[in-house]
Parts: sequence; C-alpha cells; structure tokens
Amino acid sequence: MTSIAANDLPVPPSRHQCAIDMTVLELATFLRTYRSGVPSSTGEIAATLGSWFRCDIDLGTVSGALSGMVSRGWLTSHASGFRATRAGRRHARGHLQGIVRMLDQGTNYFDVAVMMSMLGIAKAELDGEHDDENLDD
Repeated sequence: MTSIAANDLPVPPSRHQCAIDMTVLELATFLRTYRSGVPSSTGEIAATLGSWFRCDIDLGTVSGALSGMVSRGWLTSHASGFRATRAGRRHARGHLQGIVRMLDQGTNYFDVAVMMSMLGIAKAELDGEHDDENLDD
C-alpha cells in the first residue's frame, strides 16, 4: 500500500530506476567539496559541516565518508585535498531535486530549478564539463 503524505501528488510511473544512496553526511560533504572549487582537506570539510549543522563533526566520521565517496567515484583525492567528480555531480543532482520536492510537499510552491539555483547548484553546473577535474598535484 502506498501512502501519500500532506499535499504530495501520486507518483507517476518512473521512467528509470534511481539510486537514492547518499547519506545526509555524504550529500553535505559532496556539496561542501563541490562548492569550494578547490581541493578541500578533511579538516576544512568538517569545519564547514560543523557550522552548517551547528555541532562538532568528528574528523574520523568525515574521513570515513570521504573514503567511501572516493571508492564510489563521487570524489577524487589529491595531495591538496578532495574534489568533486562529474559522476558525483550527476549522482548528487537527483538527491538534491528529491529533497526540494520533499520539502515542497506537493504544493508546487518550490520550483526545483529555482531552488537548485538558490542553492548555487544549477543542473548545468552539476552536469557541465570541468577541466579541473583531473587536477595534477
């Protein structure tokens, strides 16, 4: 039995299978890394996440998340820090769009493209070509 909460509309049949497998920590870590535009250290990432969530973030927890994200191809590790990959950008986009729709609760007050733009993450940015992806350290 499928239940529909609040004002959410019935879900149309999916055209493709999606993988919703990023944790909140991984999505936040990815966004922090992507937005920085330069390689970021574990400590820098943990400090930013701590400010976003208003708590202390354990370096070991972030380090574990980073290792897993590198192994899945969402981030690359360089001598100077971590960077987002094209595969990571594609993967994160669906998660972000889903979160915006979840917060909207079917009211259609939130336009996904507008919200993504407000978050500073346009589809073109997540899917676009980035020459710096293969940064040589």
